[in-house]
Amino acid sequence: MKLFELGEWSLIDHLAKTLPIGDDAYVIPQKENSLLFCCDTSVDGIHFDRDIMSFYEIGFRACACSISDIAGMGGVPLYALVALGIPKDCEFSKVTELYSGMNDIASFFNMKIVGGDTVESDKLVITISVLGETEKPITRDGSKAGDFIGVSGKLGGSKKGLQILREDRQGFENLKKRYIMAMPRVKEGLILKDMVTSMIDISDGLVMDLYHLSWASKNGMSIKKGLVPIDEGASLDDALFGSDDYELLFTFSKDVSIPGFATVIGEVINKEGVFLDGEMIEPKGYEHFRQI
Repeated sequence: MKLFELGEWSLIDHLAKTLPIGDDAYVIPQKENSLLFCCDTSVDGIHFDRDIMSFYEIGFRACACSISDIAGMGGVPLYALVALGIPKDCEFSKVTELYSGMNDIASFFNMKIVGGDTVESDKLVITISVLGETEKPITRDGSKAGDFIGVSGKLGGSKKGLQILREDRQGFENLKKRYIMAMPRVKEGLILKDMVTSMIDISDGLVMDLYHLSWASKNGMSIKKGLVPIDEGASLDDALFGSDDYELLFTFSKDVSIPGFATVIGEVINKEGVFLDGEMIEPKGYEHFRQI
């Protein structure tokens, strides 16, 4: 069977039978806090487009994606390793620009880039491994029927911003920034970790990441379209199926009061799957090897 027939999620399900994977980061228990370890790869032409982004923006965004996995488990990033595959005809100044972007967002979160590797590659490939820490790791499988479903911030802006960038349209700077300068919700994750029963960062799209919570907990996720917070200029479709918003999606008990940056969008139910206004909605979002 070819990978385009299997798809990314089926591949991960198969690997999970022998490997301890399934959350945004691997949890390493310690005497006090737990360590979090994650890895994320960005590939030219798949995760970013050099025609519409500077090398600084590419580096910033690649590092943000890895930090967001730590945020999705209620942690703070500590250290990172960067493995860089880069064409031999790339200008040296572009490489320093790339690292400048990574260093800036790392410094913003008090994270240190402490090493890595560089190799020659036909295209630009950036792999960033991050070690983080948390007092209380939040996984995907903790929800129970009756919990509420919440999200931080607003959704859809990243997908719409990418579309505007590709169309080379003027204006819409806020939407463009939502895509190019993704900002992990570390602070929000630290606030939420003592309130929630499960959590994940929204990288594959709201519906797809709701399915990740559903599959992990064996519960259903029922949301209402009128409750979904949408970035100004974006559509409901962008909010439901657009990837790379890097907000936090979580579940919490009904007796918990969530902070003002978050919105209740639905409820956990006994029937596995994802439901929009009572109708089951198929998994749709970004999936490597194929789009579903």
